[in-house]
Amino acid sequence: MSLTKKVISGVSWSAVAQIGQRATSLVVTAILARQLSPEDFGLIALTLLAVNFFTYFHDMGLSSALVQRAELREEHLTTAFWLNIGAGIILALIGVALSRPIAMVFREPRVAPLLKVLMVTFLINGFGWVSYALLQRKFKFREIAIIESGGNLVAGITGITLALAGAGVWALVAQQIAMSLMLTCGRLFTARWSPRFRFSFQSARELFSFSLSALGYFVVSHGVRSVDNAFVGAVLGATALGYYALAYNLILMPGMTICVLIGRVMFPVLSSVQDDMVRFRQAYLRMARTVTSATFPLIIGLGSAAPLFVTTIYGEKWAAVVPVLRILIVIGFFEATGFWGVAVWALGKTKITFILALVSLILMTVAFSIGVRWGLLGVAWAYVIISPVIFILPHMLASRLMKLRLGDYLGAIAPPLFASLVMGFIIALSIERGIQLFASRWLNLLAYITAGACIYSTVLIGIAIVNKGERGIISWLMGRHLSELEGQPQNVH
Repeated sequence: MSLTKKVISGVSWSAVAQIGQRATSLVVTAILARQLSPEDFGLIALTLLAVNFFTYFHDMGLSSALVQRAELREEHLTTAFWLNIGAGIILALIGVALSRPIAMVFREPRVAPLLKVLMVTFLINGFGWVSYALLQRKFKFREIAIIESGGNLVAGITGITLALAGAGVWALVAQQIAMSLMLTCGRLFTARWSPRFRFSFQSARELFSFSLSALGYFVVSHGVRSVDNAFVGAVLGATALGYYALAYNLILMPGMTICVLIGRVMFPVLSSVQDDMVRFRQAYLRMARTVTSATFPLIIGLGSAAPLFVTTIYGEKWAAVVPVLRILIVIGFFEATGFWGVAVWALGKTKITFILALVSLILMTVAFSIGVRWGLLGVAWAYVIISPVIFILPHMLASRLMKLRLGDYLGAIAPPLFASLVMGFIIALSIERGIQLFASRWLNLLAYITAGACIYSTVLIGIAIVNKGERGIISWLMGRHLSELEGQPQNVH
């Protein structure tokens, strides 16, 4: 199969999986939000801060190292497997031992028992990391899509069943454990790889030459992802964190979901052409067009319809989410263009991502320590104020590594940005003026979603018709013309 066909197949299956998972998650979260309280969501968010931090030490970046390596031997696989198993046992024990101190740091004693139970996921996940890396390396994205979609569905059903039974926050805990079980079993069965009782210190050194910087990035990146939640939870309480977490997840879900979707496919693809910078830049620019075409309209659409969307989907008790969500739109935009890391990793420059993440963590800690004094809105505005530094600087450095011109990159993302802004302005103006097409709030929301999709598509196709030249409209929309930029000299901007 050619590189292009691998990309198309991988992205298609990953897209199907992500769309299905997000649709399932939206429905599951909506049901759970009506059965559980904001405090329950705040408690699980606090608990997952610790769990997710330990997770990065579990894999230690080894699965990424397995995917990135040009030459992979059986010794690499077995060594990584036993390292994952050992790390899972050690981390589970450490998590249980530290559960009370962690709960004291969060000033929430109810976190301790939740954390102890969730430590079982480390004993489960260790068996599946290597199998997951093998599936990615072999471009088995159809299989990955089926595994993750099925796992998400089973986990959601588990959570809803227990919530309806009155389990409270424990329903959310069971949902996490069910997800781990389904993913690990699916990966082991599909990869059909069995470890031997062998361990190679030489193979470990070779893997760690890449993975240690990746591990450093993962750990610091977790701090970047969690420092705002830590301040909100510790200073403003679990209920406030429940509001903030929902706003954060809603506005960042499009960018993070689609970037993960595309990045999962593009990491092995870019790694395979890391010695051909022309093809590397072509693939990167097309990735930029694809990601932003899918994410920009979702982010702008969500922001413009936030009051109607939040109160209709989650209920009036979540109305406090709306102003926070609208401020975080800026962060959503930057997150949607955060695929630069995939390119840097494919080039083997993991140290750069680690250093940039460390700088971001320091800046965010200072900003949030100040912003939290003004409540949730203060935290959101603090994030926006420092966002140019923590998002634009990394892109500039990544472009320098690829010798990619700023104008070429902006040319790739400008059409979907313009079409999204036009759509967002029309939808926001209509809602602010109180235009109601139906008596039902649900039908009104559906009507605005449909109208937004039609406006965005019409504007984007109009731009394509004007600019396509001798190319077809679909070809231009998919960014195939961006490869023509490689015929021009590439200067570092």
